[in-house]
Amino acid sequence: MTRVLSLDEIAKAETPERLVGRKASGLGRLIALGMPVPPGFVVTTDVFRELERHGSLTDETRTSIREALEALEVRVGKKLGEGESPLLVAVRSGAPVSMPGMMETVLDVGMNRRAMESIASSTGDRRFALDCMRRFFEGFGTSVLSVQANRLEAPVHAQKLARGTPKARDAELDEADLEVIVDEQRRVIEREVGIAVTDDPVTQLELAIVAVMRSWHLPRAVRYRRIHGYGDRFGTACVVQAMVYGNRGDDSGAGVLFTRHPSTGEPYVTGEYAPRGQGTDVVDGSERPLPIDARSATPGAEGDSLERRSPEVYAELCRMASVLERELGDAQEIELAFEQGQVMLLQTRAAKRSARAGVRIAVDLVRHGVVDEASALATVDASSFSTLFRRKLPSVEELSAQGVSPIARGLAASPGAASGRLVFTAEEAVKLASEGEDVILLRRDTSPDDVHGVKAASGLLTTAGGLTSHAAVVARGLGRACVAGCTSIQVDESRRVASFRRDGATTIELHAGAPITIDGGSGLVFDGFVDMQVEPESPELATVVAWANDLRRLRVHAIAESGSRAIAALRAGADGIGLMSCDAMLADEAARFAARCILFADLDSEESLAFEASLEVSLAQQLEPVIDAQGDRMLVLRLFDDVVPSLVQIDDEEIDRIARALGESRREIARRVRQLTPSRPGLGLRGVRLGLTHPGLVRALVRAVLLVRSVFVARDRTPRIELVVPAVATGRELAALLGTIRELLRRPGRDGVIAADLPIGAVIGLPHACLEAREIAAMSEFLVFDTHELTQSVFGMSRDDARTYLSRYIHDLHVFDADPFVRFDETGVGVLIRTGAEQAREANPGIRLEIAGEVAGEPAATRLAET
Repeated sequence: MTRVLSLDEIAKAETPERLVGRKASGLGRLIALGMPVPPGFVVTTDVFRELERHGSLTDETRTSIREALEALEVRVGKKLGEGESPLLVAVRSGAPVSMPGMMETVLDVGMNRRAMESIASSTGDRRFALDCMRRFFEGFGTSVLSVQANRLEAPVHAQKLARGTPKARDAELDEADLEVIVDEQRRVIEREVGIAVTDDPVTQLELAIVAVMRSWHLPRAVRYRRIHGYGDRFGTACVVQAMVYGNRGDDSGAGVLFTRHPSTGEPYVTGEYAPRGQGTDVVDGSERPLPIDARSATPGAEGDSLERRSPEVYAELCRMASVLERELGDAQEIELAFEQGQVMLLQTRAAKRSARAGVRIAVDLVRHGVVDEASALATVDASSFSTLFRRKLPSVEELSAQGVSPIARGLAASPGAASGRLVFTAEEAVKLASEGEDVILLRRDTSPDDVHGVKAASGLLTTAGGLTSHAAVVARGLGRACVAGCTSIQVDESRRVASFRRDGATTIELHAGAPITIDGGSGLVFDGFVDMQVEPESPELATVVAWANDLRRLRVHAIAESGSRAIAALRAGADGIGLMSCDAMLADEAARFAARCILFADLDSEESLAFEASLEVSLAQQLEPVIDAQGDRMLVLRLFDDVVPSLVQIDDEEIDRIARALGESRREIARRVRQLTPSRPGLGLRGVRLGLTHPGLVRALVRAVLLVRSVFVARDRTPRIELVVPAVATGRELAALLGTIRELLRRPGRDGVIAADLPIGAVIGLPHACLEAREIAAMSEFLVFDTHELTQSVFGMSRDDARTYLSRYIHDLHVFDADPFVRFDETGVGVLIRTGAEQAREANPGIRLEIAGEVAGEPAATRLAET
């Protein structure tokens, strides 16, 4: 067990970040590069786990900390909290993952009355010593003793009021002010805690280390990890360093510097600093910092910038920034402090940046020979890349400045922003869109019957469902902005009015046709039309995309919920359509009626066969433009899956129409509708089960594929088409349906239609299929592991219903680290896919295996795909 390491030790040897944390690793790199870094040591994550087990520091750990402290005291020639020039230290968190500002920091540890007087005497600056005492009381009181921050800040505000300068900066407080403040802060702590702050410096240090490590469990830290998908198992290390006094005088300060602009990527040093401040002054937002560079200053206030006030310090920072970016191979975010003109670096890490900035920085780094193309691509945040291609609203702050405020908030279900007239039905959406109007379709949720309305609309707003609800999935598939699960909206369809409520009271009512704007990137809803922003295209973006295409090892196939989306994906450069759902083709009125008649007719009756022929013609007409667009690329068609729920949603008029077409009584058709209505959506008659019990639907689809394929073969082009059977659970059911399909492919039975031995695969979306993959693979050319279906079945959760409790599971109860429908589940879904893949390869070594679904692009899923 490694308890404590000095920063010099970390600089000399490769030390795992999981042991010492990202901050200490960064400090080690800085030291190795010859950068000025305050000396110190790190208490490792091994101690964090020890603290978790025992509830306190063990004797062995306390001994290790004291030995490291003694070494630090020898190094700087000062003793913690004692002597003519006492040592004070900063105690900071240092997790293996980046969690800026989420955990505690305690500065000026070692301070007591004797130390304060010694600092005042040795520096000749009593105000400076008192300011260190104030900062110690505030940090130690809140982080270690759990005194509310506002209680300790109140004496500061009271003294500013007493001197008639309520908006003065803390740096403007004089010695007399600080005497009053620290005395009152001492009394506040004694009242709140019941005891005085300990004067023993070593005890202070130990208490601060424990407090910093325990801040791993602070609600804000937990929420941050949930948002970013970090697990709780890492824990945090704790970095202890000699203080750098940015509050020493006018030639001192602290700040955060970016080697390039984090929003635009422009190649100049920028950032903010607090004159006469310490490290937390900039990041905690307590006071407005000043710009580091004159370029970022408010016009007329360039003189406040560090560049103008301390040009030597600024020049030194620019030199360091250039060295660090070159040596570390990426734009950096650097925390710093300077004391009487001498700069010290407190941390460096890869800079957080916008997607636009990330693209520009990557290209610049390659252009200047800092990194190669592969390394530059690694700096680009793939998860934010899509934001470069969608319309968006201005920021909330910008909108607020324009007097525009949201009227509701839901889930950011599909990126992009959209404005339009409010409509309540798919038919209204189609009608108004055909007249040239942009529309926003408001529904509780959507069914496959609404797909034509979603396609016609500019955006979709729902009062139920979530990120993976049908509405959200359809909207993303069609490239429409979507805000889902907006529970504060109540819809009165009879009056065609939407009521937007807050705190139980209606704030606004919008009637059909009213203008409305939604932002699928933030989940916000606005009254009226709001001007959009479009991220401008850049040559850097094209360069990065070209690099990615040159270097990628995996092919990128699109998943399309409709033929139009398949065509759009092919035009956008997809290597093929890895999965196109045929369900959406039943949104066509003729196809939908024919499919209903097949579903409700007697098996293989004359009427059923007649409607098979009708359905075949309709499907062929919809398939032809897709196959025309595919060129020489692959097209995988998923046979009909979960279409029954939409087909059985019919009114009395439709029942009468079907009864007349089939020569059946209305009562009989109504009985069959009730019989086929699923009681548990998603677990009913679907996929392979639908194909076996109602083979007419599969026959019509397969014949339509052969018919269109034959048309293109006659034109001297043989399309690459594959079929995949969804919802397979066992090898036997797949074998039964494959017999029907392969017989049709080999004997189409129609003049001019050419037989074809098309590859056929299976969608593995059920755990049993993973466990029986050996049998399924033996009769399949390929398998597609559907991560979404597996997630639902593994966890026993409906993607829609889970929205009602997932947030509490993640943020309050900590049952899940992240939404399993958004972040790939390695321990359940991943294990099942690996098991199924191993069995499949045993039975069929040449089989093609694919991973599909919304989380298939997650790094964990792509790593699995590469194995």
